[in-house]
Amino acid sequence: MKIQTKAFWTFQLAVAFVSAGIQSIFWYVTGFIISEPTDLFAGLLFSICSVIAFAITLFPVWKLWHGKSWLSLSLLFFCAITIVAAVLFILSNMVVGDAAFVIAWIGIIHYILGAPANLVNAVAIGLIGKYFVNRFSKDINQD
Repeated sequence: MKIQTKAFWTFQLAVAFVSAGIQSIFWYVTGFIISEPTDLFAGLLFSICSVIAFAITLFPVWKLWHGKSWLSLSLLFFCAITIVAAVLFILSNMVVGDAAFVIAWIGIIHYILGAPANLVNAVAIGLIGKYFVNRFSKDINQD
């Protein structure tokens, strides 16, 4: 699938809004569970790193996905996020510096704690992707 289409860029924009909403609500609810309530704006700020990671990983996922089913897009996306977490884990064991180690483990802990929200995001991204492929089917050129 081509990246320079209108469908991809509207898909990226929709994914950014939906994933920011899901992540911020998840971290807001999680704050009440761990008895450190925060406001929704703090959850939104905390979810910005997830939105950026999702946007970056969606470029190769969109190229690999052939527009067949929403489930394949969801699974590809969830596998890509899992690969990013695995790479962070490997890098955290290889890098000797304290700052890189801390950054890598923040990413890993963010992935582990946010796994339910990441799963909901993966399903939402699959459904959004299938909607935009059906809506802009004449603009999308299959590889």
